[in-house]
Order: sequence, then structure tokens, then C-alpha cells
Amino acid sequence: MYILTQLVEAGASYMGSITKETPGFLDVIMRIPAHKFVLSVGSAVFDAMFNGAMAVQNQDDIELPDVEPAAFLALLKFLYSDDFQIGPESVMTTLYTAKKYAVPALEHACVDFLKRNLNPDNAFMLLTQARLFDEPTLAKLCFEMIDKHTTESLNAEGFTDIDLDTLSAVMERDTLRIREVVLFQAVVRWSVEVLVV
Repeated sequence: MYILTQLVEAGASYMGSITKETPGFLDVIMRIPAHKFVLSVGSAVFDAMFNGAMAVQNQDDIELPDVEPAAFLALLKFLYSDDFQIGPESVMTTLYTAKKYAVPALEHACVDFLKRNLNPDNAFMLLTQARLFDEPTLAKLCFEMIDKHTTESLNAEGFTDIDLDTLSAVMERDTLRIREVVLFQAVVRWSVEVLVV
């Protein structure tokens, strides 16, 4: 059995949009061999896909168009060996894949990696992701980091990339260690950046 994933390169948003808009021109497919048994034992989603009532019998290729090959390879390595190698460049896509295919142990490994690498420079970015992936423990740690290092966090490059809901959640806090005028200036900087994009 082969798992097919769309080949996506980091930073290739233009090319990514082309392949989504013109699927007929997609000419690169990555085939990753795997065992249905291993996938079924390690993932309830794959178990349902291969053995459930709606399972398609005798299908050798499974398409996973929204999963990055590196993230799926990390998931496979974990399912086969309980070992994982997660880096900052792949942790979010691996977390997405682990959540999508219901592999809780890999989810926990990704979240633990994020917790260990949390700092004022990435606190807002990780808070956005923690809220997106419904990771309340990680979100709480991000809020605490922002509370303690408010000025540094607001000056981080990723601050202007957060969404309105995350900004609102931070603004509602009364534990921020910053003068209101400085916070107001940061919000103005965020809004100008959002309007430019």
C-alpha cells in the first residue's frame, strides 16, 4: 500500500495556490510505502479508513492531499518505532498531521517540544497555534510568557502576524506588565500591518 501526499515546499505559497487552483497540472506525487496494519493499530482514523464500514477494499493508494510529506514521514516513523525527530521547521505540520489522524502520543510529543521552546519571541505565534489546535495547556503557558515578558513579546517579529481573536484575548488580560500607552502603540502597529496585507 502506498500513501500519496502532495509535494509542498516550505515558503512556496504561490506554487501551492497554483496546485490548488489547477489540480490537473499537478505532476509531482510522492509515494510513501506503509503497512495498513501499522497505520490501523496506531491511528483510529486509519483504522476506520481501512477496516470500518466505509472502507474501500483492495485500494493500494491512499491520497492525502493536505498533508506535507515531511510531516507524514514523521508520523510514520513514530508509528513504526515510537521514535520521532521534530524540529522547529516541522513541528506545526507534524502536530496538524498527528491531530488529523488521531495519534495522541505524537500530539503530546509535539506539544512538549513547543513548551520547551517557548520564549518571548515566539509566544504570540505559539499562542495563535495553541488556540487553533485546541491546546489549552500550551495556550496557558503562552499567556504566562506574554504576561511576564510583555514588551519583548510585543516587539517580536511574529506579533503582527497574529489574528484578531488572539489579540483580543491578550488585550482582555489585566496581568500584562506594560504601560497602557505602550500597549496601545503595539496594537496600532498590529492594525497598520494587518491593513497593509
